[in-house]
Amino acid sequence: MQSIRVEGRIEQANDFLDIIVARRGGRAVYLRDVATIEDGRADITSMALLNGQPALAIDVVKTQGANTVGVAEDVRCDCQNAGR
Repeated sequence: MQSIRVEGRIEQANDFLDIIVARRGGRAVYLRDVATIEDGRADITSMALLNGQPALAIDVVKTQGANTVGVAEDVRCDCQNAGR
């Protein structure tokens, strides 16, 4: 699994197609080369609630060799900034 960081806002599903996911032989590999993107909704299979209200649940997986305490601090900071 590979994480992709998107800076800015993606307005339409097709905008994901232009994301570079790797470089091979000096050439960019775009998401459109390795995936199919569809705009749609999936059936709800799980739900996160906070104080009885819908909430966003995320899983954070640190990379090998990353500092666990540092990752936790960064996540807390990012979450606080996201609420602004």
